[in-house]
Amino acid sequence: MQLLHVATDLFYHNFKETAFQTILVYYSATLISFTNKKEAEKSASEEQYMGDAEWVSVSDVLSLKFYNAVDNVALIQQALERV
Repeated sequence: MQLLHVATDLFYHNFKETAFQTILVYYSATLISFTNKKEAEKSASEEQYMGDAEWVSVSDVLSLKFYNAVDNVALIQQALERV
């Protein structure tokens, strides 16, 4: 794993009507194996807004919506340049 970027951000949780500070840590890593667990345990409030985690093709990155102030596309491009 290689550290790419660390940032802090704030987000507003609509269901709890509360703001939270987050620490965003971005790594470049090599995938050794993967098991997709669709039935992840989520709290009741998470079920209302959180979907299942999934792998996304690098070619689809530009069409994704990121909900933070970090330039995620630039970080992904930077990680690809290091491969």
